[in-house]
Amino acid sequence: MSPQFAAALADLQEGSANWRMWTRFGWLEIRRRYRRTLLGPFWTSFNVAVMVFSMGFLWAALFHQPTSKYLPYLTAGIIVWQFLASCMNEGSTAFSSNIGLLTTMRLPKTLLIITMVWRNVLVFFHNFLIFLIVMLIWGVPVNSATPLFVPGLLLLALNGCWIAILLAIVGTRYRDVPQLLGGLVSIMMFLTPIMWSRDTLSRGLAIGYVIDLNPLFHLVDIVRAPMLGQEPELLSWLVSIALVPIGFGLALWLFSRFRQRITYWL
Repeated sequence: MSPQFAAALADLQEGSANWRMWTRFGWLEIRRRYRRTLLGPFWTSFNVAVMVFSMGFLWAALFHQPTSKYLPYLTAGIIVWQFLASCMNEGSTAFSSNIGLLTTMRLPKTLLIITMVWRNVLVFFHNFLIFLIVMLIWGVPVNSATPLFVPGLLLLALNGCWIAILLAIVGTRYRDVPQLLGGLVSIMMFLTPIMWSRDTLSRGLAIGYVIDLNPLFHLVDIVRAPMLGQEPELLSWLVSIALVPIGFGLALWLFSRFRQRITYWL
């Protein structure tokens, strides 16, 4: 189990450089999952719409927020969170769910990770249509801060890659991890300002400082804030950018130690 950093780095470089394969694989996987369905990948968007329009008005009243402000905030938060949650949940099974490919073909293992993240980027843009509807109904502004959502989504996808690599290795070795992670992700959603606003709960409390220590909040905020026509806080940019080299360093260290054992664990 001696680290093989050169081999791990070469695997990552080869997997990310083969963009024709992972873009094609991601699209074909979406078509396979929703074959013979009426709405296809828009079923996910339909579920988001049902959740937002059925519960959003109630939660707006509970949190004493105007509907015109809360509904766009909730919709943007859920869409971004679903992308992040999918990277965690699907990342933990990225290797174990592709036994056939890994045992019969020679291909970079990180290609499967990048394919999964790319597939969820496509699903994100399907769900984005729901936000556009909410945006038109409640008049969300489009201003100079709106284009910042593009680099924010890129940073979120990069962080999703190293998170998925870590969870894929651990999830392949310990098959209880995907089941455990499903519950933990739900708990993390309630502890992160997705359905509730950071501003409303930090009045007179020290909880605002606790939220600042939650990296998931910063990853969500760099995409959600521009979608709402707001500039993300500088701290959110700094945390999200710093997580990329730190996270990939940790992921490559673990990947370099156990890359050759993954096929045997399958």
